[in-house]
Amino acid sequence: MFERNWRVGHTGRDMMFYEELRDGTWQRISVDGEMLMGRAHHVIYFGHMSFPDWAKGRETEIVDRIKLEFREPDYEYDEIN
Repeated sequence: MFERNWRVGHTGRDMMFYEELRDGTWQRISVDGEMLMGRAHHVIYFGHMSFPDWAKGRETEIVDRIKLEFREPDYEYDEIN
């Protein structure tokens, strides 16, 4: 089975995360979100994300990976400004 070097998940009720395996260590980016009532059960606030140095220049790739796992219609997105 193929094992990828990145993963996403939930932290608590509202927050999510993106992690990437770099040099044998998982590096994390926190992703702001909010639980909703209705069609989507979470909104992800991409506009609030802070990218560390190791992720600079790869923001679009990382956001696309997050969207791959946290898909519409269960998730809505507030896009990067």
